[in-house]
Amino acid sequence: MSLQSSSSRPSTPLAGIIRQARVGVFQAEAAKLAVQLSLTEKEMATLLAMNLRTFQRRQASDKLDSVASERLALLKNLTNHGLDVFEDQQKFNRWLRQPLRVLTSEDDPGSEATPLATLDTATGYRLVDAILTRLEHGVF
Repeated sequence: MSLQSSSSRPSTPLAGIIRQARVGVFQAEAAKLAVQLSLTEKEMATLLAMNLRTFQRRQASDKLDSVASERLALLKNLTNHGLDVFEDQQKFNRWLRQPLRVLTSEDDPGSEATPLATLDTATGYRLVDAILTRLEHGVF
């Protein structure tokens, strides 16, 4: 898995993600990334493991808790990796919302999840990053 992309876009080393989680990241960074990824407030709150109302009440200068800060750092890294693979923000944003067969649940073979829908868990971040790595190397 490549949470540390060997790309031209900056990626936060895993130790840096731990540090960011412990120190906290400002709400303004979450809002900025939400705009970049064309996410609604509800989607961003879900990705950060936050209640929507809590997310909406926070000021730009408020720091996120350790869980939300870690998720935001993971999302930033994933975004950088996606931009390396797709070389276009809009293409990456569309891909995040595209149902993928590889994300089909064994419990429900008729449904295909989107990469975005899997990012509500840490395992989802790892899985989507692994898919991006496969795309990057032409494995799909």
